[in-house]
Amino acid sequence: MVEHRPFKPVAVGSSPTPLTKPGSREKGIGNTKKTNTVREGVPGYRSLSVWQKSHRATILTLELVDQLPRTSSTARIVDQLVGSVSSIGANIAEGYPAREGAEYTRYLNIALRSAYETDNWLQVLKDSVVIARRISREKVEEIEQLNIEIIKMLRTLVKSIDQKRKHGSTKEGR
Repeated sequence: MVEHRPFKPVAVGSSPTPLTKPGSREKGIGNTKKTNTVREGVPGYRSLSVWQKSHRATILTLELVDQLPRTSSTARIVDQLVGSVSSIGANIAEGYPAREGAEYTRYLNIALRSAYETDNWLQVLKDSVVIARRISREKVEEIEQLNIEIIKMLRTLVKSIDQKRKHGSTKEGR
C-alpha cells in the first residue's frame, strides 16, 4: 500500500509559488537530482512549474464545471474537458521518474496533446450560447490563459530534452 502524505493545494485565486531552482536553464524542470523527491516523501514532480500550472488549471476547471447544470448536452463536454485538463498533470507526474530521454518525452507529448484538447473544449464553452450564459467567461479565459502557458512550457521542455538527447547528454545517449 502506498502511503499518501498531505499536500496543501494552491488556494483558488492565488498563484502557485514556482519551486524551480534559481538560474535553471529549463522552464518547468525544477529539481534535477536523480531522486524522485524534493523533500522526504513528497513527489518531485510537484516542484515543476508546468505541473503546478496544470494542477491549478484542473482545480479551476472543476470549480467552473460545477456551475453547469447536469444535462445531457453539457455532460459530454464537461466529461471531455475534465478528462483532458486532468490528463495534463497526470502525464507530467507519470513521466517524471524518467526525467529525460524518450520515455519522458513521450509522456510530455501526451500531456501536450491533452493541453491542445483542453483548448478545444474551452473554445466550445466560450462559443456555446447555452453554456456561456451559465458560467463566468472570465473564469474560462483564466483557464485558457493558464493552458496557453502550459502548452508553451511543454513545447519548450520537449524541445530541450530532444536537443539534449541528440547531443548525447542524456542517460540514453551515454
